[in-house]
Amino acid sequence: MGKWKEVKLKDVIQVINGRAYKKAELLDQGKYRVLRVGNLFTNNSWYYSNLELDEDKYCDKGDLIYAWSASFGPRIWNEEKVIYHYHIWKMVCNEKVLDKNYAFQFLEWDKDLMQQEHSRGVGMFHLTKTAIENRKFFLPPLPEQQRIVAKLDGLFSKIDKAISLLEANLQHTQALMGSVLDEEFGRLDCEWYKLQDVTKIVGGGTPKTAISEYWADEIIWLSPTDLPPIGVISTVKDSTKKISRLGLQKSSAKLLPKGTVVYSSRASIGKIAITECELSTNQGFTNFIPNEGLNNVYLAKTLKHFTPKIEALSNSTTFKEVSKTALKKFEIPVPDYKTQLELSQLFSEYQNLIDKSVETQTQKLNHLKALKSSLLDQAFKGEL
Repeated sequence: MGKWKEVKLKDVIQVINGRAYKKAELLDQGKYRVLRVGNLFTNNSWYYSNLELDEDKYCDKGDLIYAWSASFGPRIWNEEKVIYHYHIWKMVCNEKVLDKNYAFQFLEWDKDLMQQEHSRGVGMFHLTKTAIENRKFFLPPLPEQQRIVAKLDGLFSKIDKAISLLEANLQHTQALMGSVLDEEFGRLDCEWYKLQDVTKIVGGGTPKTAISEYWADEIIWLSPTDLPPIGVISTVKDSTKKISRLGLQKSSAKLLPKGTVVYSSRASIGKIAITECELSTNQGFTNFIPNEGLNNVYLAKTLKHFTPKIEALSNSTTFKEVSKTALKKFEIPVPDYKTQLELSQLFSEYQNLIDKSVETQTQKLNHLKALKSSLLDQAFKGEL
């Protein structure tokens, strides 16, 4: 690393802020798409704008950008001209001393370093413009940068193909359970019933937080954050917060019996658990107490399978919530009790097989990602 020179990022990259937008400026249609952080990661929903702005507030094909809020990291934009949001920076390299593709690979490596540094601290990670501008690193001569990028590109092309294949296999494997259940439900020769006809449906509530007498270590009081992620059916017998008997009486929360299927029906739709004791929930749940003849495990697994259809009943695109009325009318297949038990066991066996496959593929995926990180580590320490 004899000819490598220590620099601050701001010495070789101009970091340009995006623009914040008022709600009225974000349109359903318009001349330009507005690039938000979510669009770089998981969100395909776009806003548009007809605003004509200074040229540095647009992102063109080939530009280096950096998402810095919630999800963060560098991207090279490869689509049409867009306006980029305030939570994204445009990174303009001094091309006389810094290759843009080298900068991208460095920022990708440095992102992981920052995550590791933060993991040793406390609180939510917040990346500021000043902090990234003052990141120090060793910069090799331009020809050496280009040599490193060429070598990384050659190595990463094979690794990225393997990662893409594994990610596609993971998606296919995770979707397999739905196909299996569709097939099993399709074979059933039974009646379909509205949930209100086979369960007692009970909501939840929250006592007034300002009244301390309503909050005591007496009654378990669930919120959706007490349950594991969507897709996992758990059992539950404790909660982070608890309420008093007076709080129960003075709110719309209800005491639910052991064996109730609790189902989150707002914001995160489809978190499911079976209660192992008497408890209550907040208003984020719609809860099902099975009638005689309906097995609670079968009900939980059936609700899990039909969650995408239930979620489609949500009457909002921003804050998702499925009303109690809509859930009352939702129909599920209800075979005889013996068949319910058999299907519950069969579904568990299928899920175990799928979980094992997902675990194996995830391990392989993590290994490949670790290999990429190791190569980047070597590259920016002058060892590649």
